[in-house]
Amino acid sequence: ASGEAMVKLYEKQFEIKTSILRCSDIFDYNINVGYNDFLSESVNKLLTNLTIKLSDKEFIQPIHVNDIANAIKRLLQNGLYNKIYNVCSSNVIKKSTMYEILTNKIDNKCEIDISIGEGITIDNESLKHDIEWVDFKNFKEFIEEHNFSKYFDIDGLDKNIKSKSELKKFRLFKRFSDFTRKIIEHCIIFIVFCFLIFMTKDNNLFANVDWMVIYLILISLSYGIFHTTVAVVLSSIVYLFNINFDFKEITNFYSYVDIILKVIEYLLIGIFIAYIVEMLKEDIRIKTEENSLLIAEKNEIKDINKDMLYLKYE
Repeated sequence: ASGEAMVKLYEKQFEIKTSILRCSDIFDYNINVGYNDFLSESVNKLLTNLTIKLSDKEFIQPIHVNDIANAIKRLLQNGLYNKIYNVCSSNVIKKSTMYEILTNKIDNKCEIDISIGEGITIDNESLKHDIEWVDFKNFKEFIEEHNFSKYFDIDGLDKNIKSKSELKKFRLFKRFSDFTRKIIEHCIIFIVFCFLIFMTKDNNLFANVDWMVIYLILISLSYGIFHTTVAVVLSSIVYLFNINFDFKEITNFYSYVDIILKVIEYLLIGIFIAYIVEMLKEDIRIKTEENSLLIAEKNEIKDINKDMLYLKYE
């Protein structure tokens, strides 16, 4: 309502022609865990809740993003202004039905608790009549045919998990397993490098090798900024231990400049490499998402062309 009021305000203030399209829930091919779109949030809700409470008459009419674009295009071509239209799917589906289909698709244990309630549907007849608009995408058919496993980590669910308590424990374990695995790997790597320092300290060939720098580079390249910070602290402790440093013997700052510089060296090497790696990973992630979007758009355009061709021959 506030958005529509702002549109009307700008219309009067700047003397521009406007029309308002009220869109229902929007869906497309681009589905992922961290996304805020309707379908991604629905699947995320299934994966993170044990029970979902719904009304038996809670209806939804999700509209595909291409159908919205087509409505905007036709509206501009027809030159209709000062209008308010509902843009929604002509196919009404119960929200409980959607969750039941998604639950079966991802083989999830989430329970759908349906209670008696009231529901309403949205009318889009005026839009169809005024601009001869048709929505091509059927949401129910889309979720029935779509493969969600390539977007969500749902293959690791144990098929023998029956109760809610077991499911809760499993999801908790799933959430922290990756973090725990990295900590264990980090500890093993640290122990290996400490062992190398101990074994090579009297060796003429390897005595001058700074194993902690190699350890820092390895952690920075593989485990991110958090583990790199821990590695900097551990490297500094090992270095101070090797030179038999005693904090009680500190009398002035200048006598220990070389030690301080060594610790700063560890800090700069670790954080700098970790930061560069994180930037590269983020850049790769963005490019991968853009590539996925382009592929999805290509498939959508193909589908629209097929639908248009079908309507033309009808």
